[in-house]
Amino acid sequence: MNDALIRIMQSNSNTFASSLLEKLLNEDASRLREGFSYENSLGFPSAQKTSIPNYKIVIDACVMRNEIRRYISAVGNPTFIQEVHRSGVGEIYAPKWIETELITSTLPSLYKSEGVSPRILERLAESLLEEIIIPSGYDKPEANNLPEGVDTKDEPYARLARDINALGILSWDKGFKKYHVSTFKEDVLRQMQHMARLLNSEIQIRTAGKLGTIVTTNVVGEAAKTSYDLIKKVPRKALIIGGIAAGGAGLIYLTKTNHGLTNRRRYLDMSLDLVGKAFEFYMEFQNEIKIIQNETASLKALIEEGR
Repeated sequence: MNDALIRIMQSNSNTFASSLLEKLLNEDASRLREGFSYENSLGFPSAQKTSIPNYKIVIDACVMRNEIRRYISAVGNPTFIQEVHRSGVGEIYAPKWIETELITSTLPSLYKSEGVSPRILERLAESLLEEIIIPSGYDKPEANNLPEGVDTKDEPYARLARDINALGILSWDKGFKKYHVSTFKEDVLRQMQHMARLLNSEIQIRTAGKLGTIVTTNVVGEAAKTSYDLIKKVPRKALIIGGIAAGGAGLIYLTKTNHGLTNRRRYLDMSLDLVGKAFEFYMEFQNEIKIIQNETASLKALIEEGR
C-alpha cells in the first residue's frame, strides 16, 4: 500500500478541502465554459447539474475609458470585465456608436491624462473591442421620438439594451434613467466575476472527482484484463492446483503463523482507514460544492434584484 497516500488520507481533510477551494477562488475563470464542456464530455451526469448564467450587459464609452486604463496596467492578465465576458457569465455588448465616441472623445482624453501615444491607445481599444459584441445598426443616435431632456449621445446604448433585453447598462451616467433602462456600477460586474470563480471552482472539484473515478476504474479494469489474459494462458489443471495452493498458503499465513496473526488486523485496519478517509474526502468536497452553490444562488439573486 502506498505510504504517501495513507499519510495524505490521514491528514485533516477539512483543511485540505478548504485550502483547495481558497486556491481555486483566486484563479482566473476565463475558461469556465471550456471546463463546463470538458466536464460534460467525461459523462457521469451529476444530480446537481450546474448551469452558467448568461447576463447581457451593455457598456458605454466612459466604462471603456476605465477598461483601457485597466488594460494598460493588467500586464497580460485579463481585466475583470474581460474575465466575466470570457467565462460566459456575462456577455458584453456595445453599439457601433461607441467607436465614434472613442475616436472623437475618449482616446484624445486618455492621451492627455495617461501620456500614452495615440497609436498605442488605438491598438488597445481595438483589442478590447474585438472581445465585445458589437451588433450592426447602432452606429448613430436616432433623434425621433426621444424623451424630453435626454442626451442624444446615449440613445444607441439605450436602444441596444432594450433590443437585446439586457440586464442593464454598465455606466455612471444618470441620464440613462430618462430612457427608462436599468443601469448599474462596476460592483455588479465584480459580483459576476466572483460568481464565475465560484462556478469554476465547483466544476474543477467535481471534474477532479470524476477523473479519479475514471482513473481508478481504468486501473482496476486493466489489472483485471491483464490477469484474465494471463490466466487464459495457464493450463486448467495447473490453474486449479495453483489457486488451491495460493489460497491455502494465504490462509495458513494469516491463521497459523505468528507474523500473519500479528499483522492481519493491521492490514485490515489500514484498508478500512483508507476507505474511511476517502469517504471523508468525498463528503468534505460535497460540502464545499453545496457551500459554493448556495453562495452562487445568493449572488444571482443579488445581481438580478435591481432589474
